[in-house]
Amino acid sequence: MPTLQLTRKTPSERLGKILAYILSAPVMALILVFIVSATLLKEMESSWPWVGVTTLFVSFIPLAGYLIPQFLKTTKKNRRIQRRISFLSSLISFSLGAVTLWLANAPRILMIITFCYVAVCYSLAFVNLFYKASGHAAGVAGPAVIYLFLYGLKALPVLILIPLIMWARVKEQEHSFGQTVVGAIISAFATFLVIRLL
Repeated sequence: MPTLQLTRKTPSERLGKILAYILSAPVMALILVFIVSATLLKEMESSWPWVGVTTLFVSFIPLAGYLIPQFLKTTKKNRRIQRRISFLSSLISFSLGAVTLWLANAPRILMIITFCYVAVCYSLAFVNLFYKASGHAAGVAGPAVIYLFLYGLKALPVLILIPLIMWARVKEQEHSFGQTVVGAIISAFATFLVIRLL
């Protein structure tokens, strides 16, 4: 009769998993939108509907796409399916959000944030055809660039989150260090490009 072997995670692996949830792209997007809205939007009371629409498309829908597949039985095949569902839901949601905010003439800063997420997601989709870049690292690096553009040197402490999420993903054995670096670079460059163009 075969015996069931349970692999116990080390404390560092458990910490890595916790950090991966806390620093996931939907959570980072939610924090970004609320910080930017609270500090930079004029006439904040009339802007709250736009804040709600933006968080729906860049955070809540992608978060659902990230969490719902977690209920699948954990196998190597299912983990690939989980990643694809999560990525596809984000891609569709970001795109719909960008179009909606643009057509409705939403506050410019919220449109820029949404278009940054679109650019990062499509860039990752292309690169992932050839190389498994880290979406988690991308989800932290993009907002970090936005914070730096908006708040300057005061936002420098945010940069510590990038190596933190890299460490977490490597500890979880979800990515190599190189894959996290590539994900962060792609996201930072795509975000920078969108900000400069818009």
